[in-house]
Amino acid sequence: MTRRHIQRLRYFGLLAAIVPVTAAGVITAPAMAASQVGVAAAVNTSAFGTAPGLSRKTKVLGDNVIYRERIETTGSGLVQVLLVDGSTFTVGPNSDLVIDEFVYDPNTGQGKLVASLGKGVARFVGGKLSKNKAGVNVNTPVGTIGIRGGIANMDLTSGGGVFSLLFGEELTFTGRNGETNRVYEAGYTLQVSGGGASSEVRRTTQADLGGVQQGLSGKPGQSGGATQKPTEASVTDSGFTQANSDLGVTNTLPAPKPEVVQSTEVTETDETLVQIQETTQDETVEEITEENPQPEPEPEVVTVQVRILKAGDTFTPSWNPSIVVNNPGAQGILGGSDGINENVIFTGGEIYSGSATELFYAQVDGNPLFQFIYGEEPSLFFYSQTYLNDDEDVIQQNGAVTVPAASVDFDPSYGEISGFGRGVQVSNEDFVAFAHFPAVSFDTNGPVYDPDGANMILGLYGVGTDWSQFNKTEAQVREYSLSSDPLTTFVMGTETGDGGLIPLETDALFMNPLVAQLMGTSFMEEIETTELLMIQRDPSTLRNSQVLASSFLIQGTGSSQKSFISLAVGNIFDDNGTLTYDTGRRGSHRMDASQSGAHYGGAIQTISGPDGSNFFGSDAQSFLIGGAVDNEDPYGEGYILRPNTLDQTDTLSMSFHVGVLDHETPVSSFERTQRTLAGFATGVFESGTNVVGGVLQPKLFASSSVDDLTLTFLPDANTLTAEVKVEDVLNADSELDSYHFGFGRNTNGGDSGRGTFIDNDTYAAREQRDTSAAYVVTDNNVTVTQPEGDNPNSYLIPDTLLPGADADIFAGVNRCTCAFLEWGYWGASVQLNGSDAQANLTNGERYDNMHLGTWVAGNATQSADLPSTGTATYAGHAVGSVVNNGAQYLAAGNFGMEVNFSTRNATAAVTNFDGRNFGASMAEVTTESGANLFSGSITGAGETMQGQFNASVVTGPDSVMDGVMGNFTATDGAGWSATGITAGALQ
Repeated sequence: MTRRHIQRLRYFGLLAAIVPVTAAGVITAPAMAASQVGVAAAVNTSAFGTAPGLSRKTKVLGDNVIYRERIETTGSGLVQVLLVDGSTFTVGPNSDLVIDEFVYDPNTGQGKLVASLGKGVARFVGGKLSKNKAGVNVNTPVGTIGIRGGIANMDLTSGGGVFSLLFGEELTFTGRNGETNRVYEAGYTLQVSGGGASSEVRRTTQADLGGVQQGLSGKPGQSGGATQKPTEASVTDSGFTQANSDLGVTNTLPAPKPEVVQSTEVTETDETLVQIQETTQDETVEEITEENPQPEPEPEVVTVQVRILKAGDTFTPSWNPSIVVNNPGAQGILGGSDGINENVIFTGGEIYSGSATELFYAQVDGNPLFQFIYGEEPSLFFYSQTYLNDDEDVIQQNGAVTVPAASVDFDPSYGEISGFGRGVQVSNEDFVAFAHFPAVSFDTNGPVYDPDGANMILGLYGVGTDWSQFNKTEAQVREYSLSSDPLTTFVMGTETGDGGLIPLETDALFMNPLVAQLMGTSFMEEIETTELLMIQRDPSTLRNSQVLASSFLIQGTGSSQKSFISLAVGNIFDDNGTLTYDTGRRGSHRMDASQSGAHYGGAIQTISGPDGSNFFGSDAQSFLIGGAVDNEDPYGEGYILRPNTLDQTDTLSMSFHVGVLDHETPVSSFERTQRTLAGFATGVFESGTNVVGGVLQPKLFASSSVDDLTLTFLPDANTLTAEVKVEDVLNADSELDSYHFGFGRNTNGGDSGRGTFIDNDTYAAREQRDTSAAYVVTDNNVTVTQPEGDNPNSYLIPDTLLPGADADIFAGVNRCTCAFLEWGYWGASVQLNGSDAQANLTNGERYDNMHLGTWVAGNATQSADLPSTGTATYAGHAVGSVVNNGAQYLAAGNFGMEVNFSTRNATAAVTNFDGRNFGASMAEVTTESGANLFSGSITGAGETMQGQFNASVVTGPDSVMDGVMGNFTATDGAGWSATGITAGALQ
């Protein structure tokens, strides 16, 4: 795990605990008198009770046991306390017991029992409360005992402590030093040293059992408090032998067994409480019996609905019925007409042993699906499962950071192996999601899994957020940790050789799993992410909240470089009464410097649960986000020249990510400034028009004026708007003069959802909804627009969004740290195939992509406001795109500039940019806005370098000349060319 969240949910599963599948119960007021917690169900002589504030008195059968009453026994005393939930404490001689805390709701079975055993011996038999995690705790002089769902002996007679689990799930011990030890199977004992300094787990011995049993056994002459002692005749006539003849014998010293769970469709039956009328020493004990006891009710069958997604054998996207994807599961494409996209009923099962609190089971497409619930939140873990007896039983092994090896070596009496599975689960309040991978076969060495992960089953359970109860005192910025795509995590994981798996650790978001595999493990492990950021507009709801999630990496330099960026930006809206997040997938990648870049499309949506909700938990703490499974609209990637490692259908995919709320911060805590900036942009465009003889010939485009980029931040609407113009400054393209793109909020003020503004350093935007904002201008000065409905799939981010993702290209470069300048990366595509394209373009259509261009913006000082005398020196960095004899990559170098305000001339120099040095002599030129602009021709060593350099002085916090920004386009005439931006601060 890296920074953030628990710190963050880096995997689809990573920590080891799970929230219950069903909603947590609410503990209400106890269903009994405030101070009465139970009764003395059996008493031998010399047992006393001291209620708080009262004098000591002898306990008799039927006595009330009062909250915080101290129960003491002498050397011959013995008492059994029956609590209202059905729990019993049997307290032996020379013992001291206090019920410190008792809360119980019989309607839900929820509550808590805390007692103190100061000395002596006692046996606890669990009732309803012991079935709850942390429901029963007993404090002792050596530490605290926790008892879960069972029977335990406690012996404090030896100076230390001996605590034995006779039956049930778990016995824990927490010593005075805070260290915890655990017994999770009957027949084992915790031996604690004097003072509780150390503890160890060992097998229970006959001496352990005999010592406690002797203390709890009645002595000659004792009657358990009964007024009439039983005789042989009365026992014979009682019918007890007939009632008891069919009961089996419980062995308290079983042989060790692995954790086995049977998936029978039953839950635990409620126990009938024994009621004993209140009494005192001066009152007569009244016995209450049932002449005609009612039969026990039939066991209640617990079921839950889980939404299940699974790939089919083929997939056809909704927008093109001629496309058929074979083996879509290997690309993460779930659902579709040939797959599974439905709610499935899971049935509760019986847990034999282990720490799980619930088990749910179903069959999906012939595969058994067992999901265990552990009762903690939020949590994640990996698991492996071994199925026995025709998939009726399962042995599960859990791992915090790895998938453990499946159990294959166990007692044959448990049955024969019938299959295997493994997966990962993440849970939170009222939310569980899992990805399960069934084994395709197995042999004596263990399971065999599909190497493509194509048979992955994705499951989602959740209780939707009650928005009527959702309200904040002020608007918040909410940060959700996003998990890795489970398919990529497992398929790219490392097998351990024993059936286990080390999952891939990656922060990639919305990436094609096939592309991830081609990028390689080292690349995937270095990707950085923003997580998912959400900023509220209205504190009473998430409606109209703006959302931003991105992942980014530039790895390597020169011809060995790979790069990737993904972005989801949009807003939460009301879709027929359901709050939904649905936006476009934006971004691009280049798998190899010699290959064409890919531009991203497709939809990203929240996945609804079985109840139709998209956000789960009381505070909308969880969601599942990914491909548009309901619309059958997968992610898509467009290449000008598709790499031969991918087929056409390989460009379609889906991914899935669980979001878990990490923290929230008031919007008022952030620095958010409304401002409008101007600047420059550059990029390298690939076009099908510029492919000659099967060889791609990319073209460099750049702004020629500081007025060619405008960027406006709108904090009141949590959005931004931007416009970019880049020109064919080297006259290299055969028919285009310029590209024009709009980002974020429409220029007319509509649709804020296309941009998200969190604070001055954290923002991003995609193309404007108005498609007319994206167009080209031909060399003949004719405007050609995209057809209505065709998106340019543009994106724009600042470098401050993920500042370390481009560290490789900045090695040895003095990066400008000027906060008054904004700069970053952008990308775009155009699809020109309408009537105006047919009339004005050479081929009647044109498809162009641009991957990771650069931009810079600042408050360009008006020419009239610059000093009229003196000079200024600036230093910073240059960063941009390189085309080097067919290879394309990004590079950075150092930048310096000197301005003479008297003559209005300037000189600029870029050094060590992809191993090259060049500069320019510039003079000020006029602009339409009146902003200053210096422009000149580039020269290089040996006069071989040519091109254009532009720069503008910017206003900062201290003066009208605090910094400088600009751009350049350069070529050496020998196959190398570059275009990029510059940013510098006053020295």
